Amino acid sequence: MLLLNIKTLHNITKCVSVNPLDIMEPEDLNQSDREILKVLRDGRATPAALKDWTGRSGQTVHNRLGRLVAAGHVEKVHGSGLYELVDDPEQG
Repeated sequence: MLLLNIKTLHNITKCVSVNPLDIMEPEDLNQSDREILKVLRDGRATPAALKDWTGRSGQTVHNRLGRLVAAGHVEKVHGSGLYELVDDPEQG
């Protein structure tokens, strides 16, 4: 049996890009997440494009992209803010 204390868990999560507590299951996705993922299935997009194509506010797109990136489902691929889908949580 593996037991980890908080300090050990913190040290482990510093070495990986995704915090295990940020993992999103399909049931964790809200409608905004689903709309963003639908657009990203067709290819890369900027937050501004996602805002336009989903009809969501810029703040909502920014917040949901942050969650999707932290969970490892979406990745920022360019310094100007281009995002792509890397692991679709709805496709299992």
